[in-house]
Amino acid sequence: MTKNILMYFMLPVLMSNVACVLASSSLDDWVENKTDKDENLLCKLEHNDNYFLASESDGRLKVAYRIDVTSSTNKPKSFILRWEFQNENNEYIGLNVSPEVIDNGYVTQGDKIFAEEVSYRNVFLNDSKRLKINIGLKKYISSDDVPSSRDLNDNDLEKISFCDTPSPILVK
Repeated sequence: MTKNILMYFMLPVLMSNVACVLASSSLDDWVENKTDKDENLLCKLEHNDNYFLASESDGRLKVAYRIDVTSSTNKPKSFILRWEFQNENNEYIGLNVSPEVIDNGYVTQGDKIFAEEVSYRNVFLNDSKRLKINIGLKKYISSDDVPSSRDLNDNDLEKISFCDTPSPILVK
């Protein structure tokens, strides 16, 4: 088990080279767009214009985010996003395995740009009675500003308490 899974996004591309689609206008619209009707929605959250969701789909944990990467330059902001998966005893249950990415890219809404990703995550629930998901987030003006993983300090990330729900039956 790992304490956390870090996801680094360094997005130093010119927006003229990025294919963007229109973003959903509300959290509920976005969640509806990112989930199937047969999925069990566990949690959803809007935090500072960023969206997050967790659902159970065919026995698997599906998570998604929409991060506002709008900047005053012609490049989107870079960011670090960390998902932490814990049980009711605050034991880390995220497996040190790369997520299975279903979809990712950029979307626009008015003059805002968002980075989005939907993925399946590997967690070991075993006999866990609860699933807790916390998020760490930090945005950077440039990819040059993003620290290496060994230089990253937990205190640098904004802590977002995202989800605390009865444990669904998930792939172990």
